[in-house]
Amino acid sequence: MRERSLREVLVLDTDPVSLEATESYTTAGILSYGRGLFERPVVKGSETSYATYYRIHRDQFVYSKLFAWEGALAVVGDKFDGLFVSQEFPTFTVDARLALPSYLALLCSWPETWARVRAGEAGMGGRRKRVHPERLLDVVLPFPPTAEQRRMVDLMVAFDAALDRARLLAQTSRSALGALVSDWQLAYDGPFIKLGELGELASGPSWSAADERLTPQLEHIRVLGITNTPPGGLIDLETTKYVSGLSRK
Repeated sequence: MRERSLREVLVLDTDPVSLEATESYTTAGILSYGRGLFERPVVKGSETSYATYYRIHRDQFVYSKLFAWEGALAVVGDKFDGLFVSQEFPTFTVDARLALPSYLALLCSWPETWARVRAGEAGMGGRRKRVHPERLLDVVLPFPPTAEQRRMVDLMVAFDAALDRARLLAQTSRSALGALVSDWQLAYDGPFIKLGELGELASGPSWSAADERLTPQLEHIRVLGITNTPPGGLIDLETTKYVSGLSRK
């Protein structure tokens, strides 16, 4: 796969706006680890020490000089078009002949991208690290032909949509199960027995997650953990685990 430096696909392109004391400005920030932009509170020109903000535009690349080392990188979407950032957030126009903004947005969420950006940091370490534009533009990342970039973006969009549907189905199933259990509890008029009559219960030494097995072997004991006892007074036995070396008393 062809790799290019960001210098080949990005052009520093800021839109400075002089702040007026009586005007209000809706600002944006960037979440770390490739999680994108977020809207920050409206700021009046009289409330900030900055004399200038940058206006950001759809499909621009923007990053935080101070937190680029932990993946504070983003591509501007429709929701953030026209918002403002401080001079700590350089903005760039993307050369669409070489890189689709949507593909670059995927790279912003790739841990390898953060690692390569981190190699260009400067400062005292920790939260004083900075990545300046000249260093950022030296970062090399994979940029296949744009047709292949489009296929990769479409694949991720389809995957995210399927994941959202699966989460919705799981949530709906849990709600339906809860309703069924509640209806059963209200309608049940049969006998009740103690949990201890269903099996031998014991307490004793604790164990770690590394000790647990999903299939029983010789001398393994079936155990209930915190994940088996969610809030609500029910016991979830969907996943059964076994541990060896525990006393049965």
